[in-house]
Amino acid sequence: MGRMKEFKVGKAFTLGLDEITFLKVECERTGSKASYLINKWIREKMNMQVEEIRKVRGPEAYCSQCSAYKEHIRDGQLNMTWLCETCGNDQTDKIDGMITRSKY
Repeated sequence: MGRMKEFKVGKAFTLGLDEITFLKVECERTGSKASYLINKWIREKMNMQVEEIRKVRGPEAYCSQCSAYKEHIRDGQLNMTWLCETCGNDQTDKIDGMITRSKY
C-alpha cells in the first residue's frame, strides 16, 4: 500500500531587506515561526477578498441630486427605503418600480 503521495510546493521567493527585518521582529515578538506568520497573513488577505466578493451591492439608478448613476442602499434603521449611497436622497419609488419591472 505505502503512504499517500503528498502535494509539494516549492517555497522559494524573494523578500526585501525591510520585509525580512519586519518578519524577524514579528517572529521574535510573537514567538512564532516565519512560515506560520506568512501563512496567517496570506489567509487573512484571502478572507478579506472573499468578504469583498460577498458584499451585496444595491441597485444602480440615476440620482437627480448627484446627477449621476449611483448605487442605492437600504436605510439602516427602517430598511424600507432606498437611499442614494452618496447624498442620501430617497429613491424608494424609483427602485421599487425597477425591482417590480425586473420580475416580469
